[in-house]
Amino acid sequence: MLAKETKVYRDTLLFVDELMKVTINFKREYRRTLAERLENKSLELIDYIVLANSSREYRLHYLQQFTVCFEQVNALMDLSVRRRQVSLKQEANLARMMEGIGRQISGWKKSAGERQSQGAP
Repeated sequence: MLAKETKVYRDTLLFVDELMKVTINFKREYRRTLAERLENKSLELIDYIVLANSSREYRLHYLQQFTVCFEQVNALMDLSVRRRQVSLKQEANLARMMEGIGRQISGWKKSAGERQSQGAP
């Protein structure tokens, strides 16, 4: 199955799209720092899903990298809210999307970890 056929890929793509709609409206002083970093980190999330989907051997590693990057996006979102670049309504929508993605990745990590402990490729 291709990565783009998975639900987590589609959900992450929607999240990145929504996030980019939000960062367009950041004040100029935050565009090159906060907005750019948020956009780049969120795009990395898609990379990790594609990598995890394509490599059974390193799947757990890529999913762990996804989790780290996901936490960084979350921290940058928190800072964006504190700096009043993201409204509470936008934050709530993005947080709901992140929650769903997080659950899917957790399930995938659990499944990958069980396979790895059983010695399956």
